[in-house]
Amino acid sequence: MRSEDERLVVAALAAKYPLFAEATIRRWVAREDARYLNAKIQTYVPLLVQRSVAATLHELARAQGTSADLLSLVSDERASV
Repeated sequence: MRSEDERLVVAALAAKYPLFAEATIRRWVAREDARYLNAKIQTYVPLLVQRSVAATLHELARAQGTSADLLSLVSDERASV
């Protein structure tokens, strides 16, 4: 993945998952990108990397009880009480 693509992926994920340090996200992105190093077609690698890392970060945030989805559910429940 080109460095510009990597920068954009890291920035998008950091904005969506502020719970995680950018350096941590960068490591996850680099690790996932390495899986596609020898892929014949590189066009969709940034998208595949972003989706995979986003799924991982989402699950980690959910496990910690800080997922945006969980927070919105708590807010909805409090509003209905």
